[in-house]
Amino acid sequence: MKPVNFDYIRPNSLAEALTLAAKEEEAEFIAGGQTLVPLLNLRMARPSLLIDISRIADLQGISREGDRLTIGGATRQLEIEVSEIVRDACPLLHKVLPWIGHRPTRARGTIGGSLATADPAAELSLVGFILDANIEIQTVDGPQSIAIDDFILGPLETCLPYGACIVSVSFPIWTGGEIATGFQELSTRRSDFAIASAAVQLMVGAGGTVDRAAIAVGACGDRPQRLSRLEYIVAGKMPSEISPAIYRSEIEEDIQANSHIHASSDYGKRAATQLLIQAMEEAIGELPR
Repeated sequence: MKPVNFDYIRPNSLAEALTLAAKEEEAEFIAGGQTLVPLLNLRMARPSLLIDISRIADLQGISREGDRLTIGGATRQLEIEVSEIVRDACPLLHKVLPWIGHRPTRARGTIGGSLATADPAAELSLVGFILDANIEIQTVDGPQSIAIDDFILGPLETCLPYGACIVSVSFPIWTGGEIATGFQELSTRRSDFAIASAAVQLMVGAGGTVDRAAIAVGACGDRPQRLSRLEYIVAGKMPSEISPAIYRSEIEEDIQANSHIHASSDYGKRAATQLLIQAMEEAIGELPR
């Protein structure tokens, strides 16, 4: 199947792109096209105008400013993967990037495109939830900052307003201690869509205890899920006192999982539980004991 007919334009500036989008009700932005192009071919997306923002300089780049890491919405995932700034400022994001598709996919796909799609299995959505990312968007009326918990509403659904473009994504940088991370994912084949995934970030302070904990699972529910109860249990403990497997019942009880073509809800819940235990063990293994 081929796409419906549409017009195509590559504007030279963000202002021009936003003006075009505001004038055309059925306009769509495209940067990497790794999600949108298949949807076009399946006619699940039917834009009257395709606005190519892939070369707009204002949407590119990676920078660290104070306690935040900021990444332009049209920045390629492969560029993020190899960035030393990302490796130093946001080790969990650095660890997760190689799990996204294949290298050619990451060479085209963008961070903004992935988040705008809001696929429950997307690794970048999981990292965004666990690190409390902010999505910076802009329309002809001006900019707006949206917390990712408010931005992603459900499967393939966001609060992105009509005519809005993701300008950048910013992540808080954890400071004041030693950071350790863990990430685990289950799929039918490596680089396929995840059946379940789990991510952990811990920070140990000067006293040797876990001062901060962020723990979440992805792919098994409508959107990534933070496990606040487990974060509370872990906080304040010495790494040597944490045995993730003993929290299995609490983890499994707190995870919500849906049935789909690849797994039942029960299987998804059990898989996510085991992956989270492994991700916690991975993170704890990185910490001094």
